[in-house]
Amino acid sequence: FAKYKFIDSCILIRKISPSLNNFQVIFLGNPFDDFNFFAAFIAKLMGLPIEKLVCASNVNNVLTDFLRTGVYDRNRTFHATISPSMDILISSNLERLLYVTLGAEKTAKYMSELSKYGKYALTAEELTLISKNFVGYYTNEKETKKTISDVYKNKNCLIDTHTAVAVNSANCYANDCKAERKILVVSTASPYKFARDVFKSITDKEPENDISALKELACLTGVDIPAPLAALQGKKVIHDKTIDKSDMAEATLEFARI
Repeated sequence: FAKYKFIDSCILIRKISPSLNNFQVIFLGNPFDDFNFFAAFIAKLMGLPIEKLVCASNVNNVLTDFLRTGVYDRNRTFHATISPSMDILISSNLERLLYVTLGAEKTAKYMSELSKYGKYALTAEELTLISKNFVGYYTNEKETKKTISDVYKNKNCLIDTHTAVAVNSANCYANDCKAERKILVVSTASPYKFARDVFKSITDKEPENDISALKELACLTGVDIPAPLAALQGKKVIHDKTIDKSDMAEATLEFARI
């Protein structure tokens, strides 16, 4: 995957600028839980000229805190947001980063502490080592919505809720470090996957339902609805049962018997 990330990034950057050295690349998405971000780090080790990898999170900012302080602490309130793929307290691919950076023994130690206590802390030297390649930023819900609206109205570009988290983080990073090189933000999903929240962010109006939100967003922006999502309109709803968390085990057994 890192190979394809390397090749794709080189092709894209060459289209924009003849000099790879003019770029400061940011790979964002579901940071460290999405293999994209870790793959970008491997691509950097392979030689892709990425000066810094900026990890963007929503208000579930456990990774932002980790990259700033060296302390990973999942013992915190979990927030359900409009960028749900970023709603994590345990990052699966962070373990891989620790393994590549710190080695197997240290990684096993920290993963054991995370399992037992829900937290672990890097040494100052280890944090410095990781900080050479990574920095963390986070975006709250209000900023996410404003970014979606601003990017559409000012740039005529429609972005989803997760990409909005990335764009706002990129802007904050650029302001903080006074970045002179170009910054590449990797978009993560079609805005139509989150049409209700995207439409509401731009118009401050609530769509009638998730299906009507697709049509309303398309009418507003002129951006075509992806074919698989467009095909949902008019189809019969076949999964309409809501199960409480406490009933999950019983419901799973009931479904298995069917």
